Amino acid sequence: MRTLAGLDFTDLYLRLDVEAGPEATAFYLPSLQSDAGVLEVPEDLAEEVGGLRAIIRDIQGQDFSLSLSAMRLRGSRQRIFGSGEWVALRRFPLHPPPLETLGFARELRQIFRGWGRRTGLVVIGGSTRAGKTTTASSCLMEWLRCYGRVAVTIEDPVEYQMLGRVGEGGHCFQVEVKSEAGWAEAIKTALRWAPRYIFLGEVRTPAAARHLLRAATSGHLALCTVHGGSIEETLSALHQIARSELGDTAWSLLGDGLCAVVHQALVGGRPDVQILQADPSNLGDPVRQLVRSGKVHQLGTHIAQQSAIIDQELRQGLERPREPRQRPRDEVKPLRSERRPVEEGARRRERVGFWPFGRTE
Repeated sequence: MRTLAGLDFTDLYLRLDVEAGPEATAFYLPSLQSDAGVLEVPEDLAEEVGGLRAIIRDIQGQDFSLSLSAMRLRGSRQRIFGSGEWVALRRFPLHPPPLETLGFARELRQIFRGWGRRTGLVVIGGSTRAGKTTTASSCLMEWLRCYGRVAVTIEDPVEYQMLGRVGEGGHCFQVEVKSEAGWAEAIKTALRWAPRYIFLGEVRTPAAARHLLRAATSGHLALCTVHGGSIEETLSALHQIARSELGDTAWSLLGDGLCAVVHQALVGGRPDVQILQADPSNLGDPVRQLVRSGKVHQLGTHIAQQSAIIDQELRQGLERPREPRQRPRDEVKPLRSERRPVEEGARRRERVGFWPFGRTE
């Protein structure tokens, strides 16, 4: 028997103010691998869709999330001109997928994993439906499994379920913000919980941006998502939000706290990323200096240089023969057991010739 959970969709659109008849419309977008466009929900799922409508009508607020039949749905209500009240539902798995299942090359996963040892700010930018939240959530779970400690997520609404124990020494707390004014207070309160990691689902308000940048420059690793068409646009968008609260110090704080910026797009259903990293041991490195001065339009040379070195490392990874191992190659031993000998790390730095792959704080 077909169910709504078995329907291949990423987004579902339902009209809420009618019970039945031709006006009780329901459409969906199939998975990203499909080019079929918008489709009507099959009639044999009408009863289940009606039950979902009833559940949503009882939920308060314009934005919300709910779990239903092994699905996680993030909803947003809107009154449509001439067509009543509708809701758009984005589908997620209940839990964030493991980082190694997202389609990133092994060398890229090692870069992402290494950021978990650092402090500062990691920004993941991209367009809507680019997988920003999925990548960010998977990275956060990876850091907790590898290195332990406490993480606090601040979201509106909560998307993936990450609450609870992670690995041997990690624990995640999730906070759902109910109003625009609640973002800054949630971050300020989270800092009193001694978190190693802070994840802000999306930077929306100037006050939230201010507290996030303060956290990134005070010994935490802050992670956030921002809408942007490139690395430069992502940084500019974050500065634009923070500027009304921080004024001339917004660029300075962003440069001082920057750890890395990722721009992500989906190509054929797989993530395609550009990465820009700042030197963790050098506050005077050129990437930080350009960001501090607001000259993000001049970062292109550094983005191209780092991309070329990453591409070279990826090619070397494909060409190098790998010895058989007893455990999966991406399995991560948690906490201290994950550390490599110093000699191996030194050899890797010498081979790669680029600090982000082999050195972290």
